Parts: sequence; C-alpha cells; structure tokens
Amino acid sequence: MTSENKLLIVSWAIPPMSGGSSYITHQLAKQFQPDEIVIVGGSKSFFKKKAIYDGIVYNYIFSEINWKGHGDRYFIPLRFLLFPLALIRVFNLIRKEKPSKILACFPDPYYLMLAKIAASAFNLQLYSYFHNTLVENRSSISKYIGEKIQTSVFNASRLVFLMSEGMRTYYQKTYPEWKQKFEVLPHTFNEYPIRTFPKSFNQNPPYKLVLIGTFNHSNMEATSRLVQLLSQHSDVYQLDIFTSTKKPIFKYKWNLDLDKLGVHYKGYVNQEKVDAVLQNYDVCLLTHGFDGAYSDIEYQTIFPTRMLPFLLSGIPILAHIPPDVFLADFIRKYDCAELITSKDTQSILDGLNRITKLADRRQTLIYNAHKTTAYFYGKDVVNSLKEKMEFSL
Repeated sequence: MTSENKLLIVSWAIPPMSGGSSYITHQLAKQFQPDEIVIVGGSKSFFKKKAIYDGIVYNYIFSEINWKGHGDRYFIPLRFLLFPLALIRVFNLIRKEKPSKILACFPDPYYLMLAKIAASAFNLQLYSYFHNTLVENRSSISKYIGEKIQTSVFNASRLVFLMSEGMRTYYQKTYPEWKQKFEVLPHTFNEYPIRTFPKSFNQNPPYKLVLIGTFNHSNMEATSRLVQLLSQHSDVYQLDIFTSTKKPIFKYKWNLDLDKLGVHYKGYVNQEKVDAVLQNYDVCLLTHGFDGAYSDIEYQTIFPTRMLPFLLSGIPILAHIPPDVFLADFIRKYDCAELITSKDTQSILDGLNRITKLADRRQTLIYNAHKTTAYFYGKDVVNSLKEKMEFSL
C-alpha cells in the first residue's frame, strides 16, 4: 500500500556530485520530513548503493560508465546498456518505500525516462522538474530524441515544475498544449544565516571581489570580460575564484591564464561552506553570458544557482548580464544587485565604484537582497509544492 505523503525524487544530480542541480535537489530535500521522501540518483561506482549527507539518505544507481572514475562523458552512448539495471533499481525502491508520487528531474533525460516508466508501471502520480531547457540546446538526432522524451514526460506529468518565471513564460508560449501544467518551483534555502547588519565594509582598496560557481558556456563570455578588465586594475581590485572548473580549462579552453591575470584560483568549495567563504569579501560578482554556444532561449531563461547564496550573504552583488533576459528583469524588480547590462568596460568600473564608494547604495542593495530571499524560503516553497502535489498537510 502506497503512502499518500511519500515522494520519490529521481534526479541524476545528487550529492556528493558538485554543481547547481545537485545543490538544488539537496536544498529541496531538506524541507521534507525523512518519512516523506526517497531520493535516487546517479553514481560512477557500481558498488555505491546508499549514503547519508547532511542527514539525508541518498540512493544511487550506477549509470555512468567510466574508467577509474573518469571519462564518463565519452561513454554516454553506452549508458543505455545499463538502463534495465537502473530501472530494476528504481522498481525495487518503489516496492520497498511505497511512494505515491514521483518527481522526475531534468538535466538528464535518462533519469526523466526512468521516472516516467516507473510511474507508469506502478500507477504512481508523476511530476517533473526542469532546471533548464531540454530540447532547445540540442540539434540533429539528439534534438529529435529530446523532443520525444520531453513530449512523453509532459503528457504523463500532472504538473511540470520550472526553475523560474522566465522559463514558465517561455514554456507557456512555446508549448501551449501543456500551458496549464507549468508551475514555478524556485531553488530553496533551509534557514537564514545569523547576521549582524550592517556588516562592516572595507573602506580602502584593494577591494576583495569573488566569483563562485561552475564556469561554462552559460557565463564564460561575461566572466572573461570581467576577469581581463580587473587584471588591469589589480591595485584596486583583488579577484578570487571558487569553482569546480579546473584551472587548465580556463587556460586552454577559454584562453584565460588565471595566474598571469593575477586571479587567485581557490578551487571547489562545498556548498555548505559558501556563506562562510563569502564573508571574507567586499563584492560578489555574478556573470551571465551575453552570447555563446547555447541557444538564445537558454540565455534568456537561466537563473544561476549561485544567485541565492549571494542574496543571503549580506555582501553587495555586481551583476554583469545582458539587458533582455529574465535574470535582468528579476534584478530590476527587486533592485537586489548593481546591474551592469553593457559590455562597455567603463560601465563595469562605474558600477564597481558605486558599490565600493557609495555606502547608501551598498546598504540599499544588501537590504533589498535580504528582502528578496523570502521568495526562496524553503519551508514556504515546499508547503506550496505539497499543496500542488496534494500532500495531506
């Protein structure tokens, strides 16, 4: 007999995997009681079946063929050889845990299909959660397959949750046949850090600036411009970068030699430690590509995961992003970051100067950022989610 108040989350990206999607899943899971939730996701290890992170139990599926833990991206076509075993793993979890609902998470269509097939086999309620777009960044046969999977999941889902209002606006316009299914489920945080406002601020240069997160086609165009500009003003601005993106990737893929540019590369920082790290800085830098290898709609709808810890940090944010994207509209609405939508280097420097020199502007940004976080407060977000999923509250 299934429990009307138990949810199975099927998501490729779960801890200890780094990256935004893993963080989103983990923060969402924190809002549920242990007996309300079961989570299963991807692993590169055949032998890893279960682990506990931050008090949350995670179940694992060996779905990433690799060589000694590396190179799994080269074996992606072979992953589907493991699909029957992965499906059995999900079936066994359902028989044991008896959930009534499944939440299928994208950014991996493999796990969307696992969840969809399992929901159908056990007659469970299916919901889906898209952290970003599926078909819009694909081409050729990959796009064809993506369209088939997306259509199948949209049809089977009672509701389709999306990361932002920007995504919902786009999806409602592009897929009107499912318009009534689209709902916004923003990423969440568990509790407010203890803060003393206003935080003391460094009154004299050099000012300490920080970039944090994963750097790829979604943000590297703007990031490159900022890094190269700040290297020319190293007497005023000191830049540190925390990321799981390896230093050679910056040099050989993005043509950014961080050492020569005077950037202090700090490597990956655990998500639970991000807030403590940010307290050492004067300004948080948020970048969003003006263009790049992704589709236009991807740039228009991206809402970076690192935005939330920045808003919570009590540190002013400078956002260098295009003028016509959802993230820019969000920042304008709440005035929660110093918004620089021009590629002009002087405009960027002027924005930094306003944050570092104008105490009133700095405090306005910090105050507004703090107010904005109410939109992401985990308890309220998940209570709304439970209502939409018809949990018995």
